[in-house]
Amino acid sequence: MKNSPIRAALGAATEADPRWAQIKLRDKASDGAFVYSVKTTGVYCRPSCAARLPNPANVGFHVTPAEARAAGFRACKRCKPDLGKAAPHAKLPALYLVGTVQGQRGFFRSTDGGATWLRINDDQHQWGLVLQITGDPKKFGRVYVGTHGRGIFYGDPKTNWPR
Repeated sequence: MKNSPIRAALGAATEADPRWAQIKLRDKASDGAFVYSVKTTGVYCRPSCAARLPNPANVGFHVTPAEARAAGFRACKRCKPDLGKAAPHAKLPALYLVGTVQGQRGFFRSTDGGATWLRINDDQHQWGLVLQITGDPKKFGRVYVGTHGRGIFYGDPKTNWPR
């Protein structure tokens, strides 16, 4: 089964995809353009991930981390592809959560590793059952939200965030 014609065709298709070349180069400029998943490990990574290169026959490509999670993959613990781009003044990546902070339910962002949280939605913009939230790895403030049965939505900040 290891060298079946189907696996060979899958590997050849992956190697022909220009995104595979970016993965082989560990191209940081491609981070945020897509993520890739590995069937054998069940994880998804940034193109620049330093993990061992997977067998091309086991690789799948996804537009966003939320899409990879919806397909049943978990984030790589090495490259952390589900973290958002850091704020211009911050060294740590932006973290996002859906839940309750200090008794207030909503969507929250932290730019200091989770020490403080800022609510990024208001009472008029509640989405019902939200299964996932993640920040865009290339654009600070953009979030992707995976809802139950309604697909993946994204939102950009209404104004520039304080620096």
